[in-house]
Amino acid sequence: RVAVKGGSTGGFFTSLSLVRYPGKYKACVNFNGPVDMVRFQQYRENSYRRDVLRRVMGPDYNAPLFHERSAINFVDRMQAPLLILWGDRDYSVRPSQAEAMVEAMTKAGKSVDYRIYSGEDHGWYTWRPENVEHSLRLILEFYDRHLRGES
Repeated sequence: RVAVKGGSTGGFFTSLSLVRYPGKYKACVNFNGPVDMVRFQQYRENSYRRDVLRRVMGPDYNAPLFHERSAINFVDRMQAPLLILWGDRDYSVRPSQAEAMVEAMTKAGKSVDYRIYSGEDHGWYTWRPENVEHSLRLILEFYDRHLRGES
C-alpha cells in the first residue's frame, strides 16, 4: 500500500509519478501542482519562476520535454485514483490546471476527486484554518477509501 501527496512542485511530481510509474501507487493527492507545463509556461510570461523553469527545461515551451513532463498528456497510463485540491484564487498555478486534469481523467474513465476552495490562494500557509482542516480530512478519507484492505 503506497500513497503519495504533494503540493505545488510536489504536486507536479505526484501527478507525473502516476503516469511514469502506473502500478506503483494505490492513491495520490495533488495539492495545486501543475499538470500541463506548456500552458503553465504560457501564462507565466513575466515571472521569475518562468525563468527558473527555462533554465531547467530550456527556453522553448513547445519543445518535447515540456510535453513529456506534462502528466495531463498521459492520463491513459494512470491506474491509481487522484484527489486534486486547489484554491480558486491560486495565481501561482491557476485552477484551470486542475480543471483540465479533471476533464482529461474523466474522459479517460480514470478515478479523480476534485475540491476547489473558495477564496484560497496557493498553499496551506495562506489558507483559513477551517479549510486546512477540511482538506486534511478529505485526504484522510480518500486514503482510507483507497488503501483499506489493499495488500
